[in-house]
Amino acid sequence: MTTNLLRRLPRRAWAWVALPVTALVLLASFGAIGQSAAPAFRAVALASDPLYATTTGDKPAMALSLSVEYPTVGAQYTPGGDIDSTYSNANEYLGYYDANSCYTYNRNPTETPAAGLTVSDYRRFDRVGPTTSTTVRSCSNAFSGNFLNWASSSAIDMLRLALSGGDRYIDTPELTVLQRAVIPNGNPTCMWNSGNFPAKQLARNGGGAGTYWGAVPNAMAAAAGTSDIWVANTLDRIYFGTSRTGSCGNTGAYTLGGSTSLDLPSDALRCTVENGTCLFLGTREVWYGVDTRWSVLKLANNTQCNNATFGDPAPGTGKACFTRPVTEPWSPPTNPN
Repeated sequence: MTTNLLRRLPRRAWAWVALPVTALVLLASFGAIGQSAAPAFRAVALASDPLYATTTGDKPAMALSLSVEYPTVGAQYTPGGDIDSTYSNANEYLGYYDANSCYTYNRNPTETPAAGLTVSDYRRFDRVGPTTSTTVRSCSNAFSGNFLNWASSSAIDMLRLALSGGDRYIDTPELTVLQRAVIPNGNPTCMWNSGNFPAKQLARNGGGAGTYWGAVPNAMAAAAGTSDIWVANTLDRIYFGTSRTGSCGNTGAYTLGGSTSLDLPSDALRCTVENGTCLFLGTREVWYGVDTRWSVLKLANNTQCNNATFGDPAPGTGKACFTRPVTEPWSPPTNPN
């Protein structure tokens, strides 16, 4: 069971993906086999004036020498280690969101998708008003932008914020939607609840600001009960749950907020009951659970249908496994509603 709470962010709500930065272009030429002379190259005029010198012509206003690698997509706010429980609404966390504003998640946008896009591309956090104050950044029944910055921003986000204002996934006169950094989900590494992007732990009794620091909507606070709220990040999504668990291939344990269910696809075929062996050849998408509560993995050549393999998407309830074809590129499914 996955909960896709972070897809896109609207105008004035900031979010990013990895920004390609071209620092140097290398040209290489390979002559035909047996060629005795190098081919002729067109002469390229190179500037003789250093960037710091005064010249009469145009010159760059800024020179960047960057080394941007996959760890840069890791968390912007991390104390070190794979758990971060340092959130306080007395601290201001910079990012794509306005730290002094409150947001609701727009799961059902009304815009007509442009060519090549779907309704899910327009799902986003919408600003609904200011926080309690600029010193106590809490909301009465909404997500705090300050909290969302702390919970979801990656380091590359801050670079994009400074250079371009963010990745405009959708940009029209009526609407600008910015996309958060796409967190690696296994290629080249899995950052799920790791030292690169730690599990974010939001304490239930947060300081003097009331339950959960005034950072999440009432419905999420009520669903969490007496538990702390844990936040995990992968791909372009945030997941909310009541325990630190799961993996890049198994996000189903994070079920707080929005829709907490998955609908079993019509083409899924039952292969065995809980604790049995699901037999199949090749790579298949395997669903483990019951009703609308599922954990979904991409697996090859048979699997054990149990909690040890999938986690437990429906505690105390008998479950079963179903298989269906894999569509590449594959990522864990999210609720279509």
